[in-house]
Amino acid sequence: MRKHGNDRSELIKDLLLAKPKKISLRESNLKELERLKRKNNYKLSQIVRLAILKGLKQFEKENLLVHLTLKEFNSFLEILEEKNQKKH
Repeated sequence: MRKHGNDRSELIKDLLLAKPKKISLRESNLKELERLKRKNNYKLSQIVRLAILKGLKQFEKENLLVHLTLKEFNSFLEILEEKNQKKH
């Protein structure tokens, strides 16, 4: 039985193999994901944040609602990371 949430490299592999248009990532953003994978010093929240924020970044300037939602999302992730650090 596969352990839930333990295989980060598989999650990164799925992100890297996804078609750029499908997740709206530019080539430079894919390179950033690959760099994080090579460093092998990352948190899952960093990968998720990068994929979501980079994918939505192109709409941020044109759409105020997306801009405000991204700010809320950033704050939410920061709070989660702080709580996670306090537990460890």
